[in-house]
This record gives sequence, structure tokens and C-alpha cells, in this order.
Amino acid sequence: MFVAGLLCVGIKESALVQSLVTFANVCVMLFVIIAGSVIGFRTGWVGYELSNGYFPFGINGMLGGAATVFFAYIGFDTVASTAEEVTNPQRDLPLGIGISLFICSGLYMLVSAVIVGIVPYYAMDPDTPISSAFADHGMHWAMYIVTAGAVAALSSTLMGSLLPQVF
Repeated sequence: MFVAGLLCVGIKESALVQSLVTFANVCVMLFVIIAGSVIGFRTGWVGYELSNGYFPFGINGMLGGAATVFFAYIGFDTVASTAEEVTNPQRDLPLGIGISLFICSGLYMLVSAVIVGIVPYYAMDPDTPISSAFADHGMHWAMYIVTAGAVAALSSTLMGSLLPQVF
């Protein structure tokens, strides 16, 4: 209800809150990349010691992972619904979508590479893979940072999903 109320206040205010939440998400992802890399270099990247090949879950595992990654890009339809707010939409919309896809893809790949590198895929907790990866290496306090980032990401997704319905 808070998110819907915020969206009803106005597009400028909700855009400001969305920017702050997105900034918090990027900070948490950079924390995961940097702290995970420190752990990885200390432990020798134990997750990359493959015991049974590079494609252990077969085609079903690959398709399941691809379906999960697809949901990381759901929010880009919001860009099209806010096109009237852009000064020069023919130039700015494709540029904004391209740059944001590049940034999101890069961060997503770096977080995935770091987490898989510090915890072997078969030892990951499927419910909380990132926070439990830090807990397995004695960084229990990092679980709270990752959880705060997850809540911020869910709020950001909710705001992006509700935006086309409100306006």
C-alpha cells in the first residue's frame, strides 16, 4: 500500500524514491562483488573446481537458469510507459534502455561469477544463495546487507510493476 500511495503522489516523487532504491541496490551488488572477490582470492575460488563437468544439470538445468535470469529483465517495460517524461524520446529511450541493459547484465554476471566462485554450486543453499555464501565464510553480518538489498530490490520491482497501472 505504501508503494501504491507513493506512486499516486506523483511521477517526480516516485522517480526520486526509485532512484534512491536503485542506488541502494547497486551499492549492495558492488558490496557482494568486492567482498566476494576478497573471499574468493583468499580461498582460491573453490567453487570453480568442477568435479563432474561444466554442464552438471543438463539441458533442464540450463533452461531453468535461463528462465530465472529472464525475470531480472522484467522491469524494462516501465521505460516505455514513461516515454512522455523524456525530452527527446527517439534518442533517449533506446540509449537509456541499452545502457541500463548493459549495466544490469554486467552486474548480474559479476555477482553470479563471484558467488559461484566462492561456494561450489552443489553446496549452495537454494533459498538464500548469496547471504548463505557469506555466512559459510564467517561473514554473518553481510547477510543483513544482502537481505536489505533483497528487500530494496523487491520494492523497486513492485514500484516498476505498478507504475504502468497507476499512470
